[in-house]
Amino acid sequence: MQQGGARTSGRPEGSATTAEFDLDGQAFTALNGGPVFSPARRCRWSCNCQTQDEVDHYCQHLPAGADENAQQCGWLKDRYGPSWQVIPRQLIELLTDPDQDKARRSPPLLRLDR
Repeated sequence: MQQGGARTSGRPEGSATTAEFDLDGQAFTALNGGPVFSPARRCRWSCNCQTQDEVDHYCQHLPAGADENAQQCGWLKDRYGPSWQVIPRQLIELLTDPDQDKARRSPPLLRLDR
């Protein structure tokens, strides 16, 4: 669990900012968005994809019936309101590579339109 300052989150000093936990082998990270966000907007899900076909599948099906303007840079909003982050395995590998110059040389990945 990480704690953030009141100045950062608008929450009381010492409040949890994030908490990581595991449910049945699936890793989750909870983020304290405070009272500004509705319950649907407080919930963020992620899809860790192994292949481009998986990325394409989730990018095509998750936002079906949702606001098209809410689909940007790997973030999708489904028709029920929660947001999803579609994360290609290659992006995680790139961002966690000890050679951080690789990430700096690959800015187009961070400007994805879907």
